[in-house]
Amino acid sequence: MKTMRTFRNTVDLDKFSTKDVDILDIAHGLSQICRYNGACPMPYYVGDHAIRVADRVWDRTRDPLPTLLALHHDDTEIYIGDQIRPIKDSLFIKLEGAELVPFSVYEDQLLDVVLGALIPPEAVRTSTAWAMVREADDEVLQEEMFHMWGTVCPDQALAPHPKLHARTSHEAERDFLFAHRRLLMQFSPPCPLATGDFR
Repeated sequence: MKTMRTFRNTVDLDKFSTKDVDILDIAHGLSQICRYNGACPMPYYVGDHAIRVADRVWDRTRDPLPTLLALHHDDTEIYIGDQIRPIKDSLFIKLEGAELVPFSVYEDQLLDVVLGALIPPEAVRTSTAWAMVREADDEVLQEEMFHMWGTVCPDQALAPHPKLHARTSHEAERDFLFAHRRLLMQFSPPCPLATGDFR
């Protein structure tokens, strides 16, 4: 049993299911986790990053489906942390009654459960939609690194960068919840998942 405490709930990661997913846990947790393993020169939260990635996908597509994927692409980090890219592919996790599995495989499985609870069934992770999210994620990463350290990833080309104004933790949580609900309301009729306790 791998039991952990979230903002509002207790979950067992060995038996994690859609009933364990709470949008308020997601928004609060992502607004407390600092990007880059805390190495940022100022507080900069995963929730803020997720909003920026979603904004970029929305600007390009005006489609709520890939934009929801973008908003929620890092949701698993409230359960298993924000693992930095250089070591993520070297990590493994052991589940109850199972062999060791690569961390990235477990992360993908966990994300599928989270997305199943938070977004409409039609917003599945198609290869095309996920490629859009990955492209936007890499571009936002590039901009973040440029504004924080004056550099970019070695495999990224420098592009124009709007100034980065980091949200506070409270702002990131508020804006994440607003973006989630706004996107769900784009469906006709509005998705039932748009209703709920957003206090």
